[in-house]
Amino acid sequence: MGMGLANAQLFLELKHSGKLKNVKKIAELGSQEIHIKQKDLSNLFNEAGLNQPDFSLFRDLDNWPQYPRCSTKPFYKLLGIDEYTSIDSNGEHGSIQHDWNTSFNDQKLFNQFDVVTDFGSAEHVFNIVEPYKTLHKLCKQGGLIVISQALWGGNGFFLMDRPFIDGIAAANNYKVISISYVVCTKETTKNGSNYQFHIPMNSSLIRTIDLNKVVSIQISAVMEKRDNEEFKIPYEGRMQAEHYGHFGYKTVFLRDDTNREGANRQEYYFLPVFNLDAIKFKTLIIEVFNRLKKKIFRS
Repeated sequence: MGMGLANAQLFLELKHSGKLKNVKKIAELGSQEIHIKQKDLSNLFNEAGLNQPDFSLFRDLDNWPQYPRCSTKPFYKLLGIDEYTSIDSNGEHGSIQHDWNTSFNDQKLFNQFDVVTDFGSAEHVFNIVEPYKTLHKLCKQGGLIVISQALWGGNGFFLMDRPFIDGIAAANNYKVISISYVVCTKETTKNGSNYQFHIPMNSSLIRTIDLNKVVSIQISAVMEKRDNEEFKIPYEGRMQAEHYGHFGYKTVFLRDDTNREGANRQEYYFLPVFNLDAIKFKTLIIEVFNRLKKKIFRS
């Protein structure tokens, strides 16, 4: 997968909101490419109020979907992100060669990057924990982890939904900055880019979509890494509470001063467990009850 209209729009919005201030280094899971035609990319920069790109830097941009294709590197450079690294088994676009089914152990790169991304690469790795462990290790404290993965219509081993994102975020104390669905339609712009757009994360809204008119639906999230703890494996339900002392995230809608940046947006908070011993005791009672029930009905 590469950077389509939706992911480019997301980064331009991060730039506009000041989230990329002082961001200088980015690492991408996969040798990412730009899947946008030149005229559409030009329009995106116009709409964002940014200077027009020097398209001589975007070699092979209009070749897509044919080969060779343009790396995302010049796009990030225009946003002020000068140091670019990608990691992929294919070694394309100057990427560091690595099999993502295995552990990435180049410690000189750990905690070095202001932004790390996964734009549809981890779904192609059967040992899917390893890529997310590595993204966590590469990202600085206070850095951004940006994920866009297939929910429907993907072409890898896995499909992902909100519990996957929330689970990783809750287990690892990430702050969820934004989360949405991305709908990729079968239509194209007049310039030839695949038409994509963000929609709010609402299951009822998803059910209104005519899947005959859609190529894929993705889940898109931007999260902030808040500490330098080791990557933690998520658990579901009570097991999350037993291991980490909370039940994951709940959503709170804040009403705030409309003049303040970020006002009236969704904020995600941990739903804590105030008495972990009580949770463990309740879990034990349920387990005993279930075993007794099985024994009674078996006899």
